[in-house]
Amino acid sequence: METALIFLYLVTIILTLFFLSRIDEGLPLKENLTPPELPKVSIIVPARNEELNIRSCLVSLTNLDYPDYEIIVVDGNSIDDTRRIVENEFPEITLIEEPPRPKEWIGKPWACHVGWKHATGDILLFTDADTIHRQDSLRKLVSALLTQTDGFLTIVTRQILKRFWEYTLVIVFQTIALSVYGARGSGFRYLANGQYLMFTRKAYEEIGGHEAVRDKIIEDMELASIAAKKGLKPIFFDVPDLVAVRMYHHFSDFFNGFAKNLAIGANTLSAGAIFRNVVLQVWAIGWPFLLFLAHPLALPVAVFGYLSYVSICMYGQYRLTRKVTFHMIFAPLFFIIYLLVVNYSFYQVNIKKKVTWKGISYSV
Repeated sequence: METALIFLYLVTIILTLFFLSRIDEGLPLKENLTPPELPKVSIIVPARNEELNIRSCLVSLTNLDYPDYEIIVVDGNSIDDTRRIVENEFPEITLIEEPPRPKEWIGKPWACHVGWKHATGDILLFTDADTIHRQDSLRKLVSALLTQTDGFLTIVTRQILKRFWEYTLVIVFQTIALSVYGARGSGFRYLANGQYLMFTRKAYEEIGGHEAVRDKIIEDMELASIAAKKGLKPIFFDVPDLVAVRMYHHFSDFFNGFAKNLAIGANTLSAGAIFRNVVLQVWAIGWPFLLFLAHPLALPVAVFGYLSYVSICMYGQYRLTRKVTFHMIFAPLFFIIYLLVVNYSFYQVNIKKKVTWKGISYSV
């Protein structure tokens, strides 16, 4: 019996490594493919209670080396200093106070929809208020949009992790990528990073814009999936050096932010995706149980399980942050935090049937 358990644990490691090896991490940018004319871009930034982030975001956006663009901030009735910062420090930026949200709309899709209505550019970029953009990022990505896609791109962003619990994001993103096999998607389930979504106006309107996902909590993946069904497959570019993000400053924001998404996302997964995530969970937290076995192989296999999982997480950390730190030796602990968030998410979605984000509750 003990030999069989050890064998099964080794099989889960081999299977998960196989699944992880199949994840598409995105395309590189082709250099020197600048179109003859760079069209006007409308950058739409939905913002609610973003006083900790909005200044850095807008400084980076106003310093872009792009010839023709506008910035539209849609304030979602913030109760902090978000609006004051934009009005007082960035008078050249268009600030729109979000009108009353129809009951069938979720907050972020509504803000993006409002921003689109005021946009005048031929290219639309929806980006979050916690992003920081490299000066040449817009020029490079508009060129990629016009030469390497059918009108819809999204990108891998570099994650800024500072506090211990933030390293749980490495686990979250790896499990999400495994669920959908990364950038190439699975069937008509495609990933998109809502921190940076760029469209030609034609493609955006053909998809149906954010109105098509007006009641969706995970609006980025839904947009990507709708686009794929319409023959406008989103292209995911592996360019983490162009845009950086610090998603959460407080643990409560991290916990609630992912709690509103994970169970809803899991409800849309195929049986194969669920299986891949189960074997990953066994690998991540199964090794301590081997230590209770008397079998002579139990200890070396447990050590192998721990070290191999930590190594994969270190690789994931490098992919997300462009550095490796000691934090990932605690990867199994981060996975437990992730599982707590997942279980709380299922409680919200399936028991309470309500999720809360930035002080607003949504029925699900």
